[in-house]
Amino acid sequence: MALIINHLSPSAPFPPLNFSSVCSRHNGLIRICSHNSERAKRVISLSPLHKNRSSTRPLKPISSGLRYPIISQEDHWGTCTALFAIGAFGLWSEKTKIGSMVSAALVSTLVGLAASNLGIIPHEAPVYSIVFEFMLPLIVPLLLFRADLRRVIRSTGTMLLAFLLGSVATVVGTIVAFLVMPMRSLGQDNWKIAAALMGSYIGGSVNYIAISEALGVTPSVLAAGVAVDNVICAFYFMFLFALASKLPPETSTMANGVALDMESNSEDNFAVLQPATAIAISFLICKSSTYLTSVCGIQGCNLPVITATVVIVATVFPSQFGYLAPAGKNLLLFTFPMMFVAVLGCVYLHVQNKSKTIDFKSVVGSNNLAFWKRPLFVMAPLGIVSSVELAFAAMFVVLLIWSLSNYLFVSFGHLHMHKEGETVWQAKFRSVSLRLGYVGNICWAFLFFPVTRGSSILPLVRLTSESSIKYHIWLGHLSMVLFSAHTIGFIIYWAMTHQMAQRQGYEHAYPGFAGIEFLTGVLAIMQMLQWSDDWVPNVAGEIAIVFALAMWVTSFPRMRRKMFEVFFYTHHLYALYIFFYVLHVGVAYFCMILPGIFLFLVDRFLRFLQSRQRARLVSARLLPCDTVELNFSKSQGLNYCPTSMLFINVPSLSKLQWHPFTVTSNSNMEPDKLSIVIKREGSWSQKLFQQLSFPVDHLKVSVEGPYGPNSSHFLRHESLVMVSGGSGITPFVSIIREIICRSQNGNVHVPRVLLICAFRNSTDLTLLDLLLPISGTTAEISKMQLQIEAYITREIGQPSTDSQKLIRTICFKSDPSDSNISPVIGPNNWLWLAAIISSSFVMFLIFLGLVTRYYIYPIEQETMQTYNFSLTSLWYMFSIISCIFLASSAIFLWCKKQYSLQGKQIQNLEVPTPTISPGSWFCVADGELESLPQQSLVQATKVHFGARPDLKKILSERKGSDVGVLVCGPRELRHDVAKICSSGLAENLHFESMSFNW
Repeated sequence: MALIINHLSPSAPFPPLNFSSVCSRHNGLIRICSHNSERAKRVISLSPLHKNRSSTRPLKPISSGLRYPIISQEDHWGTCTALFAIGAFGLWSEKTKIGSMVSAALVSTLVGLAASNLGIIPHEAPVYSIVFEFMLPLIVPLLLFRADLRRVIRSTGTMLLAFLLGSVATVVGTIVAFLVMPMRSLGQDNWKIAAALMGSYIGGSVNYIAISEALGVTPSVLAAGVAVDNVICAFYFMFLFALASKLPPETSTMANGVALDMESNSEDNFAVLQPATAIAISFLICKSSTYLTSVCGIQGCNLPVITATVVIVATVFPSQFGYLAPAGKNLLLFTFPMMFVAVLGCVYLHVQNKSKTIDFKSVVGSNNLAFWKRPLFVMAPLGIVSSVELAFAAMFVVLLIWSLSNYLFVSFGHLHMHKEGETVWQAKFRSVSLRLGYVGNICWAFLFFPVTRGSSILPLVRLTSESSIKYHIWLGHLSMVLFSAHTIGFIIYWAMTHQMAQRQGYEHAYPGFAGIEFLTGVLAIMQMLQWSDDWVPNVAGEIAIVFALAMWVTSFPRMRRKMFEVFFYTHHLYALYIFFYVLHVGVAYFCMILPGIFLFLVDRFLRFLQSRQRARLVSARLLPCDTVELNFSKSQGLNYCPTSMLFINVPSLSKLQWHPFTVTSNSNMEPDKLSIVIKREGSWSQKLFQQLSFPVDHLKVSVEGPYGPNSSHFLRHESLVMVSGGSGITPFVSIIREIICRSQNGNVHVPRVLLICAFRNSTDLTLLDLLLPISGTTAEISKMQLQIEAYITREIGQPSTDSQKLIRTICFKSDPSDSNISPVIGPNNWLWLAAIISSSFVMFLIFLGLVTRYYIYPIEQETMQTYNFSLTSLWYMFSIISCIFLASSAIFLWCKKQYSLQGKQIQNLEVPTPTISPGSWFCVADGELESLPQQSLVQATKVHFGARPDLKKILSERKGSDVGVLVCGPRELRHDVAKICSSGLAENLHFESMSFNW
């Protein structure tokens, strides 16, 4: 992080080196001349001025070959990834010969400059301001809690005098340089930029930023100064570091004298009271310092005042703030980053929802990344994998390999013999088995993010919980392989060491005794059943792996699809799995995976609270194609995007089973109703149809959701090709309804739509009737460019109209205990979710800190022993659950009260009941179309009997530079479309898959 901040500026992190072309700025950011101007532009002159030479001259236009950087300035996560990757590369470069000579900071600077000038990262981006406005001021106190001036003066001695002399020399040198080169072309900024550069040479880039902000340096001059300073200092520091590399390293008497005991010291207490206090004091210092500067009218001095404040208090109270210093590092390392991202993501998504518009001009920039999003290969175990997914998967595998290698390198250098008579290879075998568990813990750190339905992190990277389920599957399989190897390795180790260590003793004590093998085997089993009070309990890990194996075996595709109920019920063992896993690994390693589990528990409890309410089911339409449409009453404040999912539970069928279904209604067209479609396929849906086949006036249903994408991103395409098979048409129903709604506004861009749907029988054509809402009119669909190609694969001719079945509509009576489906905390209330996450996390830190300070520490001081290992883990889990319960319940009940006051009871909708199936409308003669109310939809539809769509031909013939290809249906269909889009036959196709079975 320090490498990134050290070379960023508020305007541009790595400004381009074409200084003579800097001619204008927009919002304080550098621009390059690429167009003809009507008047001469003034430029920044960075060379010595002559008295008889004008400092201004007209510029010639400079055209750039890159109109857009590879990473768009609106791609916040891409920009952050690139910046942190540059910093990581700089750290890695120190392991090379050249990198060790020039240092990581210098390598990061040079790579950043090159990336900016080559058009890889943007010169300007909104995300840069977040670093300097929030993260940098907050990090300054956390890093300076040990800045006790008295201790600094005592410990540095003559080094402090050398620093003061160097500072005075820098000031004098700056004054002399300014007199020689006054830089009059910069106007009033000439002495300001000189002062800023002087500060950077004394205290680094943070001083440069603080002085520039205080003096009000023009952003363009500020950015140019960063660029010039980085280039000149690059060569200067290369020379200094090259000289330093020739000096012999300092000898250390501790390198060989102290053995590194990772296993015994890895469980250091994570003092939670320290992080809670540290972060609170950091916020307090930042708030008080900014308030002080505003009251005193001192502009741009936030950073100097923050620095001065923390140094003063650290000097006055050295022991108290020295106690907080390690807490800042632990908090920044383990949990704070992801919690900060989750809360900040909620704020960002809230602002985005308030201005819910689609920037179609960004399509050009997004096309630069089209290659990375294109399917790269289709493989049965992994499914459809894009280039960006493969890249991130490769980086994750490299992370695991590097972690394992690093663990083993350190461990093999400091081997510990845990058993009498243990050999070196046995110790190494134990170390490998242990480190495999460490690496599996890294997988667990990411395991729960994809299954957090109301996540504020997934929408930031344009993912939904449904689309990221496959990442959860990949991580689950990988972690189970590592944990299984970890378990088997220790079982083998225990068997080997006990048999070798105890066998000789028994043979010596009982010569000729035949039960020696049995006794040594019993001892190995006793080792497996050990539950230690002050160390890792083996039994907890063995119980956890048993639950994990049960979930793993039932999650394989063949078993999951054939016995879904077994998979569903078995997967709920995750609660016991987490419980015993935390007891086994302890709090130190639990903190590494805490963010994912914490956010998942918040989401899970909010879903539980929502599911306790019964949803008001208004009506049900039974279509002839063994499909039922359920219509719920909802609050008008509930908004959702197309392709959203609703999870429902029918207690009369099963009190435990929850099933997801696609929402087909549109929140703008139908503000009081929410509809889902259920196909009669599995055992659960069979029971639902049987129950609806008998007269029923009320049906109890609980719901969770809806959950889905945060924006209608598919509308950015020029045209859409939607390919469906069977019930896979349901997500496209919501998309078409959204386009119909937007087409009513003539100023809004809507794409052309080609719907290719394949059905087995002609009765399935009734699914096309769902494209229009019950209250739909012909005028609504006539304003959009829609073409439907329907293929009936198992019939070769049109069915007779006499064979058409009737639609049956069931209207349910309202029940006082039922309520409208209200907005979900998260997708519709991001600020409330941010409040829950932040408040529950702070409560967790404070609560556990109090328990540690006033309960655990006194026991340890009284007994002179470490507090019980397992009880410490129980305190952590109890604190997390309690704080999430209190914060989530309070905010949920408050929101529920507000919705009940604002909402109105909606009576049963008057639903017209057709006399014949709308599916028959697609099979009648042309002369009868004019008398049908859905004639616009029928005219846009062409039915092909006894044929299958030639997808390769259809997709290759699509014209236009930006064609979105959406596919939903059986696996074979999705894989076929993915192969066509990845073949390179049509570069204008942008693929996206929607799946019901993973």
